[in-house]
Amino acid sequence: MRKVLLIIGAVSILALVLVLALVTGKILSRSEGPQTTNTSSSSYETQQQKITFLQHYVVCPSPVLATEFHIQYWNNSGGGVPGPSEWDIRFAVKVPLQSISNWTKDFHPVHPNVINSGWWADLPLTANIWTRHSVPKYYQRPDSKTYQVVYEDEGIIFKRVSTL
Repeated sequence: MRKVLLIIGAVSILALVLVLALVTGKILSRSEGPQTTNTSSSSYETQQQKITFLQHYVVCPSPVLATEFHIQYWNNSGGGVPGPSEWDIRFAVKVPLQSISNWTKDFHPVHPNVINSGWWADLPLTANIWTRHSVPKYYQRPDSKTYQVVYEDEGIIFKRVSTL
């Protein structure tokens, strides 16, 4: 009888160790959120492909008619020791004129000197839809590294969202 109890105890301990190993492995290897990427919109042929990709990384508060971007995103939720993700997302969107206020909600106007406007220089803005003539307005989300340069008359918004 004693041997049976020892065998049952050993099997129970082995089963518990196996369950813990499976659960721990599942937890440590779980990756949530967008995937790590370093992608430019020039990788895509159509505006629809570009918009779809952008929307995996950015919540767009209105329809987007066109976009160009450079998205750098590091998903650090997987691996042995998960950590917070990091990103530097720079993009331009063309939106319906009536939806500009959806984009500037929760942002505060700032002086142009607050924003280094050179961050969009490498975006492929060659199409005529990116032509700008109006005077831009500059915005920052309070307590963050999120900036926007808005050309209201053209419905063009340059935005940078960064944790770096």
